Amino acid sequence: MERFDRNWMERYRSIVNSDPTLKVIGRLCDVVFMVSFGDRSYTLHFAEGELKSAIPSEDLLFDANWSFAIRGPVESWDLYLHEPPPPSYTDVIFMSFNERVVLEGNLLPFWQSIRALLWMFDLMRRVEVAAAA
Repeated sequence: MERFDRNWMERYRSIVNSDPTLKVIGRLCDVVFMVSFGDRSYTLHFAEGELKSAIPSEDLLFDANWSFAIRGPVESWDLYLHEPPPPSYTDVIFMSFNERVVLEGNLLPFWQSIRALLWMFDLMRRVEVAAAA
């Protein structure tokens, strides 16, 4: 399994969808957004506390209708996933303030869903651990 490939994303999706806390704090969220890990991009649909879909950009036959995008180089995401993460890589917001990732598009849904999204992104750190188990 290569980090950020389809298998990694499916494993991440499974972890997100089995997290009981996220089911509660994300129950009212309904947002479609793009996340890019270098040249790999996924359109994610998060609703009712679950990651409903994670569609790789190469599978889309048209421009996806996402509200906002979080784009960053693989190196930034790798440091974010490091345990413990180095300073300025502890969460997506801090990474954006330090230009490690870029937030773009309509950020209103991002800020409205911030609690659930930050929890969901934090769950990325469990993918490697779950793969080793």
